[in-house]
Amino acid sequence: MRQGSTVAADTGGTSTATETPVIASFSTDSAAIGDGITNDSALSLAGTGAANGAVRIYDGTKLLGSAQANGSGAWTFATPVLADGTQ
Repeated sequence: MRQGSTVAADTGGTSTATETPVIASFSTDSAAIGDGITNDSALSLAGTGAANGAVRIYDGTKLLGSAQANGSGAWTFATPVLADGTQ
């Protein structure tokens, strides 16, 4: 995510605290690894959530799309091209 960016995942209001999706990683992390900053305009996100559950991905309040978690709760999502600048 670009500096100041917030990209979040949710289950559309049907989750419980133990099912809340988590963005575990993104690529490419182009600054100091783990600082959450990139200069990529399209990201590959990976995370965990409820097994076989739907995960919605947001950039702020804008819905970017959704992903389907597998039986272990793992999911991936490729963002569309994001505008340059702080997200």
